[in-house]
Amino acid sequence: MTTAGTILERPSAYLPPDYVLEPTSLQNHVLGTYFNLRIGITGLAILFPLFLLIVGRLAHVPLQGSMSAYYWATATTPDCALPPAPWPAGTLRNEFVGILIAVSAFLYLYKGFSRSENVALNLAGIFGVVVALVPTHWPPCEKSGPVTVHSTAAVLFFLCIAYVSVFRAKDTLSLIADANRRARYERLYKLLGAAMIVSPIAAVIVTDIIMLAGTTSPKVFFIEMFGVWAFAAYWGVKSYELHQSSVVQLAIEGKLMRAKKHRPGLPDEAQLIAMN
Repeated sequence: MTTAGTILERPSAYLPPDYVLEPTSLQNHVLGTYFNLRIGITGLAILFPLFLLIVGRLAHVPLQGSMSAYYWATATTPDCALPPAPWPAGTLRNEFVGILIAVSAFLYLYKGFSRSENVALNLAGIFGVVVALVPTHWPPCEKSGPVTVHSTAAVLFFLCIAYVSVFRAKDTLSLIADANRRARYERLYKLLGAAMIVSPIAAVIVTDIIMLAGTTSPKVFFIEMFGVWAFAAYWGVKSYELHQSSVVQLAIEGKLMRAKKHRPGLPDEAQLIAMN
């Protein structure tokens, strides 16, 4: 018999004096880490626009025409005669960049249930960093074309998460026994994915087509807020679904396998199978 087998069959023989076994403590620790990562993404996304709105008001920063404008916004009117470098740093610039970097890092580090999901989440994390570090133009002082690095990265960020919501969220639904509940989840994921596609596109249309050049509107802020909250809702609903089906616990216990259908030129189709 191997040493590993001996440890499994007679663990008490290897315990130091005054120690007792805690059979589920390690599993609970791993489950908690995985769950907290998802909840962290959800919580930051919910609080992000509220933080900009509420703390900005407390700091006497008026409501901006977009969430990205908080990178520059201050309580005082900028002196546009100055070149961009001497413009004062936005009152909430550090918080804006920090929250985006945190969410992006979580997305990059999070491992999904298929290679396709991992690639999409990694790309979303990279695009999120670009959104944080490559600022938008400063509307009071700069004019910008309809396509910028910042706006392109923001749209691609939401498209990556929308892809995960519409196409990859169903990878774990095979473990939901109730067919009606599976169908409800799938419809909800598609709806949230559609919201994440519509929001950035609507923001671009309003900003660059409907509004007059050089003007801003708080409507864009709330359109972006809608998209961010759709993003948060996806992670919240997905976390609840994974809790219901005990996906992570089954994986830790070695009772879960992933079956993958390789499709040349297309994302791999994955499905999780619980082992008896």
